[in-house]
Amino acid sequence: MHNAMIPLALMLTLAAGPALAEDDSPERYASLSSLNWQLEGNFAEGSGIRLLLGQQLSEYLSVELHGGMGGDDNVTLMTTDPTPVAVNGDLGLKQLFGAYIRARYPFNDMVSVYGLAGYTRVKAEFEGDANFIAGSTPINRDGFSESESGNSYGGGIEFDVFSGVLDGRLRLTADYMVYLDKSGAEFDARSVGIQLQF
Repeated sequence: MHNAMIPLALMLTLAAGPALAEDDSPERYASLSSLNWQLEGNFAEGSGIRLLLGQQLSEYLSVELHGGMGGDDNVTLMTTDPTPVAVNGDLGLKQLFGAYIRARYPFNDMVSVYGLAGYTRVKAEFEGDANFIAGSTPINRDGFSESESGNSYGGGIEFDVFSGVLDGRLRLTADYMVYLDKSGAEFDARSVGIQLQF
C-alpha cells in the first residue's frame, strides 16, 4: 500500500515543481531515448522507445516520470491445460510507466552522473504463432498479457556536448535501470537519448 503511494506523490511534486525549482536553473526537462530491455536475463529482449519528463527541485535533486513501449522477442512458453505443450510466439513490451527521484552530481560543466530510485509498472504481452502445430496437433493462436509492479533503481550519465545548440539546454544521456527486481519478473533496460531542458 505504501509503495502504491510513491508514483502519486511524485506526480503531485512534478505538477507543483515550478515553485520549488531555482530561478536560475531550467525548471523542467524531457528526453526521448531508446529502451533496450531484457526480461528474466536472456529469456526475452527487445528494443523500444522511452519518453521521460522531469522536474528540478534543486541543482542536485529532481523527480521524473518514465513511459516506454515497444520491442518483442520470439520465445517458447509451456501451456498447462489440458497437458503441457510448448508454444512458440512473440513476447513484447506493451507498456512501462514509473515515477522516480533522481539525485545528480556534476563532475564539471560537461559531465554529470545521477542515480534514480522509484516505482514501476510493466505490462508484457504474449501472442502465439498462427497455425502452430505441436506434433500432429494444431494449437489455436493464443495470446495474453500480464502486469507486474515493484521498486526500481538505476543510474546514468549525461554529457553537455551540444553547448552551442539551444543555449546549451540539449544533452546526451545514457542510463541503466532495473525497473523490476522480483523473482520471476526481472526487467532491466539500457537507454541512450537526447534530453532537452526548458
